[in-house]
Amino acid sequence: MPCHQISTLLCTVPWLELRKSWTVPNSGSENFEAMRSALERLRHERGFSFERLRDESGVSRTAIIKLEQGRSTGSLRTWCKISNALGVPFWQLAKYLDEPIG
Repeated sequence: MPCHQISTLLCTVPWLELRKSWTVPNSGSENFEAMRSALERLRHERGFSFERLRDESGVSRTAIIKLEQGRSTGSLRTWCKISNALGVPFWQLAKYLDEPIG
C-alpha cells in the first residue's frame, strides 16, 4: 500500500487521538526534505504566517518551525492538523515521502 494511502487511513481512524506521541517513522528511505518543502510551499501559497497556521491548526509555532527546518519529523497527529488547517488532505503532503531522495 503506498504511503499516501496508509497516511490517509491513519488520519481518519478515531484511535489516532489516543496516539498523540506517535512520530512519523523514518527508515531513511522517506524523503522528509520533500515533505517539509511541500509544507513550506503550501504555507506560503496560502499566505499563512507561522502564527496563523498555529491558530488554525492548534500546533505550536515552534513545532511548525521545527518541521519546516527539518529539526523534527513530527507526529502523525501534528501533520494531520497542519494539513487540515491548510485545506489539503494529509496524503498530499505525505506523497512526497515516496519521492526519490537526491
